[in-house]
Amino acid sequence: MSIVAITTYCFVALYVLTIGAFTIGWLRQKPFLPKTPMKPPVSLVVCCKNEAENLPRLLASVAAQTHPAFEVVFANDHSTDQTAKILDEFCQNHPFATYFSTEKTGKKNALREAVERTQHAIVVCTDADCTLPPTHLQTIAAYFDTENPDLLLGGVRIDTQKSLFAQLQALEFASLIASTAGACALRMPIMCNGANLAFKKSVFIELSGQLYDREISGDDQFLLFAAKRARYRIRFLKAADTVVTTQPQATLGKFLRQRGRWTSKAKSYTDPQTIAAACIVFATSVLIFADFIGIFFNRGFIVPFAIAFATKFMADSAILSVFLPFLSQKRLIVHAALLSVLYPIYVIFAVFAGLFRKKRW
Repeated sequence: MSIVAITTYCFVALYVLTIGAFTIGWLRQKPFLPKTPMKPPVSLVVCCKNEAENLPRLLASVAAQTHPAFEVVFANDHSTDQTAKILDEFCQNHPFATYFSTEKTGKKNALREAVERTQHAIVVCTDADCTLPPTHLQTIAAYFDTENPDLLLGGVRIDTQKSLFAQLQALEFASLIASTAGACALRMPIMCNGANLAFKKSVFIELSGQLYDREISGDDQFLLFAAKRARYRIRFLKAADTVVTTQPQATLGKFLRQRGRWTSKAKSYTDPQTIAAACIVFATSVLIFADFIGIFFNRGFIVPFAIAFATKFMADSAILSVFLPFLSQKRLIVHAALLSVLYPIYVIFAVFAGLFRKKRW
């Protein structure tokens, strides 16, 4: 057996163990069912930059919230489109909402300035291209009231829009959120998403200086790492009525640029669990792709490639099959085989794009 085959099998085994652990963690976590009638007030924060196209959907979902006590603070980060006008009209018609133009630039500064303006002890974050379910804020408030987390991670799904490209994005994104949820359930959080994130205002103020401003993105991820180092209570909210919906990227180029932007901050990660998980995923993808290329030069690569590909596919299918129902997207599993073929190529490209291309928010 060649060294390449042995190395492939070793990393695939590590991959299966990692994904298997995440799957077990997710299955063991109990769904949250609100029980207490008293729910604290919350502040919703949204940072916006040239989001005129997306804001109407978000604002409609904000206006439909069932929570009786909440405010919304919009931070307009030097937008050059109609963002300010749309926010101004919404705030005039909804007294619970305010907006302001940020002094400094960048997502992290916008978030800091917005949180400083909030009035309540619990802050909920989302993105301008998202929509919230009606009970989103109400259920999050109930969770803080009963479970008292310091940092709360939530579910996010991509709107499939009945196109294959959107559905593949949604399935790939679901795998990330599934790993986020499973790892957090094991008390080893490694990822989060700012589209559905909540925290105690006091915790954010304490940790806001640790958002690693050298990286233009990653306010959510670096906040997670800071909270983890400080041993704060970090939880994932397993409640289907808090899953946030975001929009897919319209083109392949935009999708790859977005993923490159996400991976670009990885070189600044210091959390050992996150680094280990990322290395296992990347190395497994590289080795499977290398085995496939090797087939064209040596048929001895056929067996290790087939075993590695099939084993990884089964592990991925297992976690997706138990997680997709939570996102109300269980039909996406039919695209798992196609995604498995494309995934190694995409991962390799995203990593190198993230390391060498200039990013902006």
